[in-house]
Amino acid sequence: IEDWVYGPPDLIIEVLSEFNSYFDTKKKFRVYENYGVKEYFIVDPNDKEVHAFKNENNQFKEVYKEVAMIRSEILQGEIRF
Repeated sequence: IEDWVYGPPDLIIEVLSEFNSYFDTKKKFRVYENYGVKEYFIVDPNDKEVHAFKNENNQFKEVYKEVAMIRSEILQGEIRF
């Protein structure tokens, strides 16, 4: 039991597809926000646009919109693609 992980993940990177974009950007967004996910990244693979959100008091604030790069405080670095 001591090895179990409890609580929400610290960060989530969501890659959109034409079939899931509404569900990911609306429904999952609110679930992750309410459960306290600290960083949430939504990546559109068509234009490589990244929307980055940081959770403050169970409310996501968009902290940047970037192309082909994810900057994470939790990972303490950048992911370029």
